[in-house]
Amino acid sequence: MQVIKLQTSPYDANAYLVDRHTLIDAGMDAHGLISQLEKIIQRGELETIILTHCHYDHSGAAARVAEAFRAKIAIHRDDAPLLNNPRGSASELFGERAPSIIPDILLSGGETFGSLKSFTHRGTLLAASACTARVQRSCSPGTLFSPTGVSGAPTLPEGIHKNLSNQ
Repeated sequence: MQVIKLQTSPYDANAYLVDRHTLIDAGMDAHGLISQLEKIIQRGELETIILTHCHYDHSGAAARVAEAFRAKIAIHRDDAPLLNNPRGSASELFGERAPSIIPDILLSGGETFGSLKSFTHRGTLLAASACTARVQRSCSPGTLFSPTGVSGAPTLPEGIHKNLSNQ
């Protein structure tokens, strides 16, 4: 499994491109993320954008990125109604309007996307787990965990994104 961390600013949520076909979160900067993705994949290669939850710093760029790459947007069914709500999405905290997103896929748990084996909903948090013979990795909006117990906020330099990539 190949995981590539994409970050448009230190204040934006990270996005993770998994095996060139699945993007976990989109952050807020559509232009910056599209520019980074175009250096890695072709338009049409990205199949699904999985939003870990409805907050604007994870979902703000999703609609524009999905349109640019002809990808579907997936989010847990409990978070979907909050995407277009300024308070629910927390977009008003960023001085922005709530994103106009109509998800293509409503998740309920247990879904599989390529090499990502399972998704489980925990309150308003969707955690993606990828199981391989050597390592189990989890991506969540605030913290990444490894089997060794090392963790860190992915938006901070001490985050463990290097441990997740290409293992």
